[in-house]
Amino acid sequence: MGGLIVKAKSTPPNAKASHESGPKAPRPRQTRWWAYGAGVLCLALAWPLYQYNVSHWRKQGALSFLEAGDPAAAIRLLEVEQKAAPRDAEIAYWLAVSHRRAGHVSIFQDHLLRAKELGYSEDELYRQHLLMQIQSGAVNPELERQADGLVQDAENYSGPRVDLYIDEFYEARARGYLANYRLFDAEVTLDHWVQARPNSIPARLMRADIRAREVNFRAAEREYREVLALSPGNLEARLRRALMLMHDHQIQEAIQEYRICLQAAPQEVRAQMGLAECEYRSGDGIEAARERLKKLLEQKLSVKERAEALFLLGEIARGQKESKLAIKYLTEALQLLSPLDPAPYLTLSTAYSSLGQRAEAAKYLKISQEKLARFNRVHDLVVKVAQSPQNAQLRFEQGNLYAEEGQMEEAAAWWNMAARFDPQLQAAHEKLAEYYVSKGDSERAEHHRGLAEQSTVATYNSLWLDLLDSNTKSVREGLPKLAGYASLREPVELLTLGLNVVERKDLARSAQGLGRLTNNPKLRMRALTMLGEALYVMGDYHAAERAYLEVLATSPRNVVAHRGLQLIYYDLGDYDRMETHALEVAKIDQSDYRPHRLLGFLRRDTESWETAIVEYKESLRRSPHQPTREEVLLEMADCYVQLRKYPEALDMLIDARPSAQKTYLEAQCKYATKHVPAAKKLLDESLQTSPDHVQSLLLRSDIALTEDDAPAARGFLERAVEAAPYDNNAHQKLSTVLLRLGEKEGARKEADRAKELLDLHLRFSELNSEASQRPKDIAVRKELAAIARQLGREEEAKRWERVVAGMTADPAPTVKGPAVPLKPLEFDPSNPLPAVGKPGSPIGPQPVPKAKGR
Repeated sequence: MGGLIVKAKSTPPNAKASHESGPKAPRPRQTRWWAYGAGVLCLALAWPLYQYNVSHWRKQGALSFLEAGDPAAAIRLLEVEQKAAPRDAEIAYWLAVSHRRAGHVSIFQDHLLRAKELGYSEDELYRQHLLMQIQSGAVNPELERQADGLVQDAENYSGPRVDLYIDEFYEARARGYLANYRLFDAEVTLDHWVQARPNSIPARLMRADIRAREVNFRAAEREYREVLALSPGNLEARLRRALMLMHDHQIQEAIQEYRICLQAAPQEVRAQMGLAECEYRSGDGIEAARERLKKLLEQKLSVKERAEALFLLGEIARGQKESKLAIKYLTEALQLLSPLDPAPYLTLSTAYSSLGQRAEAAKYLKISQEKLARFNRVHDLVVKVAQSPQNAQLRFEQGNLYAEEGQMEEAAAWWNMAARFDPQLQAAHEKLAEYYVSKGDSERAEHHRGLAEQSTVATYNSLWLDLLDSNTKSVREGLPKLAGYASLREPVELLTLGLNVVERKDLARSAQGLGRLTNNPKLRMRALTMLGEALYVMGDYHAAERAYLEVLATSPRNVVAHRGLQLIYYDLGDYDRMETHALEVAKIDQSDYRPHRLLGFLRRDTESWETAIVEYKESLRRSPHQPTREEVLLEMADCYVQLRKYPEALDMLIDARPSAQKTYLEAQCKYATKHVPAAKKLLDESLQTSPDHVQSLLLRSDIALTEDDAPAARGFLERAVEAAPYDNNAHQKLSTVLLRLGEKEGARKEADRAKELLDLHLRFSELNSEASQRPKDIAVRKELAAIARQLGREEEAKRWERVVAGMTADPAPTVKGPAVPLKPLEFDPSNPLPAVGKPGSPIGPQPVPKAKGR
């Protein structure tokens, strides 16, 4: 090269001559090969750096879009980058994240799998999979536990993009709650999110959406205002703020916002529609609104958008008293969309009415009323869902309401919610299967058909519990849901026969059918349980007893069998064994108040006042607002009166409702504590409204005697004897008063009648004790029936006669089959269907005697 430089500087010999002869054209300068090489080398060295910078810019831009809550923009950048680097695991991962946040579940799964194949972190992939489950609204305790773990991880996270890490969790959880309409939980989550990330636009947008759903328009508008302060060009936030202002009747402010939106996006349909509505509502821009809507209809609109524009035009026309035009617009709109809102139908009715077309007016008025009723039901269910956020049935019913309106997308959303909260809700899966068939999605339809069939077992078990709870309406309505499944033929038959038993219909045929079903090992226990009830109602006590005992041999804690035996032993007068089973019921079902209520009644019947009070208190502890609360309070107060604990009795009566018995007990306490005038006043007032209350008449006669007013006492006692002719105490007291009045013959007759009745009462009490000690003695029970009739206790007489008839009959069961003899059970332990009812749900009424028997 040095030689070249020297040669370039030397002067050739003929240079002077050439110069003197005149100028010549310059020779072109030649570029050396090494210059080209250097340029190519520089480009080769710079290209990877350029590629890296572009790739880095795209990835960082995508992450920024994710932080701003714009996954669609992030996806666009990442897809370009993936084409440039198809084997980049990080790009595949962030594409999966972006599609998850955009709600593209299947695409998310594809990219997540791709990231795994390319070797991305397993922990991060699992976290994204977990976030997808949370975001989708999946419901299970394990998922909740794992979600709480993510909270801890987020608090301890110290890596890059911490804001994005926080956003991912809170957004997924809030969206999961919203997917199940758990507004309160979503609101709490969003509050935490905003507290952690005050400048998070997605957090504030979602919180504003919840405020709007709660019809708290001002709070929603404030949230959108905060978003616009952070991002003035956010069109979505401005559109929503304008809508909130309009709903809050701030029309001029809403108009300003809509106009700003149209400056940024002149073709935005929502802005055009919102501005037209504001102009109409302002009252000054009606014609402007009409023209704006007409121009809007010339654009390409969705069905919903076109229908909304026509609805508003119809409302404007009706407001201008252009009834025919209103009918035209509204009819066209209703052909496109059938809204839940009753307003368009009411407007149509008014328009037809103004034209004198009464039939059409009445038709649309009726529709508007139906729509209003359905709208109110939807609103009521939304409130109930908020109050009971785990209730699947409420969500299913909400879906049905939307389906009635033809809003199938909304209906399917609610049915899916119901299925998430109760995966075995058969009806929800059946509805979803029908929905997906209508959408041509055979794969999902078949999936839900399979889930529906799997759920029939849960439906059957639920109906069985309803049957044990005597909820016959639910069972009758639920049977058709199972009838279409061939595998449930015998379970359906069991429910049908059980329904007959509970409703006391066709008992003999039902018992025969139940006896046959005991041959099915999977149904044996339930068939035996219902068979025991049938046999008991038919009066075959021994066969019923053996059926229940066989159930208890396999399932000692079967509460239904214990309740059945309690009934049987009560009827037979075998009170010791009855008490044994009542206590077992109370032990198994800690919420059942009835065993202790019954035992309290029986203790009081035998004048065991202290123990009766203990039983009554336990009954009230278990169920303070039980249906028999009034009777328990009065009976317990009576026990205190018998124990002469009058302050305690009065305290017990404070909570009792007004009644003749309550007034009598209060008067008894006053009388016993020497407050005779007060007692007299109470009784006189009570007897005006309840003139035949025997105990009040007897006590009032005692007060009359203390005042030496025998004629008055006689009047009260004669009324008492007439009201209760078998009360020996009333006859005895009347005898004493007649003797005092000198009517010896009348006194003797009343005394004789009193002694006769007392003897009968004493004998009846003795026979009750004998019946308990001799449970198989028919003669004792025959005499009990006879004496009960002599004492005017017709119901008890029939009861004992029924028992006698059952004991006299052939002890062999009327129903043949394996249900009655005790023998080892052929029971399939792999599929036990225990015949255990709901807590506190007997078959038939609880056996509480009508008369006290003292």
